Amino acid sequence: MSDYITLDSPNVPILRHGESNRIPYGVFIKSPAEPNTLPDSELASFKSRDMYLPNFSIREVEGIFSRDVVLKNLRSEGADLPGSCLLMKADVKTYLKGSSQFIATKQSSQNFKFDPNNEYRHHIAANSELHYVHVSYAPEYLDSFLPQNEPWADWVREKIAKKERVFGKEYQPLSLAQLRAIQTLTDCPLVGSLGVMMVETSVTQIILLQLHALFGEEYKMTDKNPTHRRDQELVHALKQYLRDNYLEDHSIAGLARQFATNGNKLMSVFRAVEGKSIFEYISDLRMQHAVHLLQDEDVKVLQVARTFGYKNPNHFSTAFKRIYGVVPTEFRYKPTY
Repeated sequence: MSDYITLDSPNVPILRHGESNRIPYGVFIKSPAEPNTLPDSELASFKSRDMYLPNFSIREVEGIFSRDVVLKNLRSEGADLPGSCLLMKADVKTYLKGSSQFIATKQSSQNFKFDPNNEYRHHIAANSELHYVHVSYAPEYLDSFLPQNEPWADWVREKIAKKERVFGKEYQPLSLAQLRAIQTLTDCPLVGSLGVMMVETSVTQIILLQLHALFGEEYKMTDKNPTHRRDQELVHALKQYLRDNYLEDHSIAGLARQFATNGNKLMSVFRAVEGKSIFEYISDLRMQHAVHLLQDEDVKVLQVARTFGYKNPNHFSTAFKRIYGVVPTEFRYKPTY
């Protein structure tokens, strides 16, 4: 293993207001720093800020490290809190104790973590930008809005009640709705009680969309029909491959060879499980990446269009609007509230 630096990465605590608690609710403040918890200035360009509310807390982190770094909760602080990690810029490999396998997390992606035994560690390569928002919340708060009639929600609720680790097996891309909600968290247009209500609504939306994306499909994988389960496992593997290679040119014949199956079967099984074609799924992944690129106002729409092989930017705008309801220029300048 390469030489790396280990840094403390505790969950942000949940603060209940008392007479002596003067930390304001619903506004970002500079993260409180304890001795030896922040990286040396020669190691990292690093800034962090926190927001506290009665049932959850939010930490936004931006940084870049000059050395390979491992983030680990060295003090086990907040290990009993579920958390949602939302990564705008990142190239992180998450390892769990006793396993050589890792979960890759990339830009504009997300994962959920409940790790009561504090067994995870995040590896970040030197000189890779890091920008993420992490939401820690009380288990009873999560339980209060998890749906009662969804098997996956009951599964998540039961795992947390038993204090068993829950971690998404793969990253999921952030949806447009989540990206807008994150923007509300980091730059809320309202203040006071209205601002708090807006932040709480955004957090609930982010968490529910995340949990359904991560665990709704995983729960379906427990289907007792062996044939159906094999089909879902095939689609699951194909989706993971496409998430890592969506900018490449693909053909059904090439994908069928990659997964040692018949092209017609691959297409029919994918549509049956996902409700869309393989190429529609690839198009969705590319448009999600386009959303990330469009957040940089220095990147022109023409550049984004050419990234995805569109010679005519109008064709790109039409495809973008078909999915998101607005053309790229409207998306870039449309208010979030």
